[in-house]
Amino acid sequence: MAVKNVGDLSESLMYYGFAAKKSDADTKVFRESLHKTAVETGVAANEILNGVSKIGEITGKFDFAEEMGGILAKTAKASGASVEDLANVASSLKVTMGLTADEVAKFFNSLIVQGDQGSFVLRSFASEGKALLATTSTHGIKTAEQFASFGGYLQVMNSQIKSEAELTTSVSALFSELTAKAKDLNKIGVHVFDKNKEFNDFDAIMRQLMQKTNGDLQKLGKLFGASSIKALQPIITEYKNGWETLDAITKSGQEGMTNTKVLDERFEKASNSFNSNVDKMKNVALEFADTNLTGPVEQLTTALGFLSRHQGIVTAGFKAMAAAAIALGAVKIG
Repeated sequence: MAVKNVGDLSESLMYYGFAAKKSDADTKVFRESLHKTAVETGVAANEILNGVSKIGEITGKFDFAEEMGGILAKTAKASGASVEDLANVASSLKVTMGLTADEVAKFFNSLIVQGDQGSFVLRSFASEGKALLATTSTHGIKTAEQFASFGGYLQVMNSQIKSEAELTTSVSALFSELTAKAKDLNKIGVHVFDKNKEFNDFDAIMRQLMQKTNGDLQKLGKLFGASSIKALQPIITEYKNGWETLDAITKSGQEGMTNTKVLDERFEKASNSFNSNVDKMKNVALEFADTNLTGPVEQLTTALGFLSRHQGIVTAGFKAMAAAAIALGAVKIG
C-alpha cells in the first residue's frame, strides 16, 4: 500500500510538473511542502495536490494554485467541504474577481461567518459556488465586498428554499428575469441597469423592487416566473420584517472579509479531533515512505521499463522455467 501511495503521488506530481513547467528540483521542493501541509492539517497530500492541480488547470496561474494548497486543506478541515469543491470556488474567484490567495481565504472566512447566522454553510456553498459565481459575475457582482452583500441574500433565500441546487436554479432564474424584464421594471421605478447599461447593485434593485411593489406577491407574480418567485418569497418576508436579518448577516459578512479569524479558530478545533490526529499520523507515515521509498521505487520502475523493452528476454526466461518444472516433475523419487 505504501509503495502504491508513493507511486500515485509521484505520478501526479510528474504530470503537475509538466503542466506547471517545473524543474525536478522545484518539483522536489513542492513535494516537501505538500507533505508538510498534509502533516499539519490531516488532509492527504494527494488530495491537496489534486486541488492545486485543478486551480492551475482552470486559471493557468500555478503560483496562485500553490499558494492555495494550504488554504484549501485548512478550509476543508474547518468546514467539511471537499478540497475539490473549494478548488473550483477558488478558481472562479480568481477568474471572475482576480482575488489573491489571501483574499480567497478571507472570502471563505466571510462565508463561514454568514453561514453561522443563516443556514447556507460554506460546505453547501462550495458544492454550488462555481455555478453561483458564474451567474453573479455576469450580473454586476464582481468584487468580494459586493458578494458579502449578496451572501446575505443567499442566507435569507436558503432559509426557505433549503435545497442548495434549487437555490442556485432560483437565483439564476431571478437574474435572468431581472435582465429580461428590465424595461417593464424601469416603468415602475426599479432600475436594473445604470446609465452605462451596467447591472446595478443587487441590494439596491431588491430594495427598490420591494418598495415599488410593497412586497405584494400578486404584483411580483405578474413580472416573474415560479422559479424566481421562490427566491423572492423569503426576500418579501425580510422586507416586511424591516430587513433586520439581512442587514445583520451582510454586516458580519463584510467584517469577515477583512480577516480569517473564524476560519483559523474552526481549523484549530477540527484539526485536533481524534480522526484528524489519526489522519496526521497516516500522513507522517506516507511522508516517511515517500522519502525512503522514492529511490527504490524509481529503481524498480527502471527495471520494469527494461523488461518491458526486452520482452524476448522475459519470454525466454519463462520458457526456461517451464522446461525446468517439467523436467523436475519427471524425476521419480525413490
